Amino acid sequence: SFFKFKRIRTLFGLYDKNYSWNTQFNSNKDTLYIEFENIINIAKNRTHEWGGEFYFVYLPSWYEYTNIFNNYSNNKNSIMESQDIISIIKKLNIKIIDFNDFLKKQEDPHIYFPFKLPAHYNKKGYQKLAEHISKEIIKK
Repeated sequence: SFFKFKRIRTLFGLYDKNYSWNTQFNSNKDTLYIEFENIINIAKNRTHEWGGEFYFVYLPSWYEYTNIFNNYSNNKNSIMESQDIISIIKKLNIKIIDFNDFLKKQEDPHIYFPFKLPAHYNKKGYQKLAEHISKEIIKK
């Protein structure tokens, strides 16, 4: 129920293979925001050290396009809110590629999810995501 960032932690040698992700996460949101900002800042700096360009790609969830859970974001007590994530990214002066820019223009964004149900994107969704990222990187 929190951002695991396993790949980022592994990349920076911060992943403890002996740590169980099934243990209870005992932290408040403020600590989570600080840790998120620290991890993203490290990733940005390391990328710049080798001459790379760091982008943050925001992938909205299925729930952001439904009324089933009107207060979905208010019920996500244990995870960060999308607007808070974006504000941290902007504060760190990181380029953002927001897939919501594409999805919000669609008549039915749920067609990019398997069987229009909450899950990861489907093949069509990932294809559109790849196209969107490519267009945004070329623009920037």
